[in-house]
Amino acid sequence: MKPRRRFVCSDLHLGSLHWAGERGYADSPAEMNEAILSGLSGFLEDGDRVYFLGDVAHHRRDLALLGRLRGSKCLVMGNHDVLDAADYLEVFDALYGSREMPERGILLSHYPVHPRQLRDRYVLNIHGHLHRDCLGQGYLNVCLDIHLRGPAHRYSAAALYGPPAPPWLFDLHAVWQDCPPRPEGA
Repeated sequence: MKPRRRFVCSDLHLGSLHWAGERGYADSPAEMNEAILSGLSGFLEDGDRVYFLGDVAHHRRDLALLGRLRGSKCLVMGNHDVLDAADYLEVFDALYGSREMPERGILLSHYPVHPRQLRDRYVLNIHGHLHRDCLGQGYLNVCLDIHLRGPAHRYSAAALYGPPAPPWLFDLHAVWQDCPPRPEGA
């Protein structure tokens, strides 16, 4: 059996009228939902795992759409993930406030952490939440809106696998391989 691929993305905002308009879907959340989900379902395979770093859906009906995706789905909660935990557990295999990968000092979170946390505890913070900004060294912003258009980031599934991989889906293994080991005592 081929090894499990692990991916990460953030801020889908399924069902959001605001984000549909911002993303050029003429204020049609259903059209935006379909574009996002078809990008994922056309690429993901059984055995894959995706970490969604918050702000996945604004309504139960939109959240349920994620159930059609293959593979394992984990949610790191974001500020717009306000439904009951039971609703999320119908779609996701696990819910987290944040997710540490201590072997490499990587933290998956919705919000970027304070720079002191990077210096003292983590090597890399993979996050979302910021729809327009990248913070620099030690941070990898995987928010969909940062990567929706323009050249594919070197860790994006689109750069590593080619079409039909979405440019806003990131390969966690590629990031892991490039990330230096966690400093001693961190």
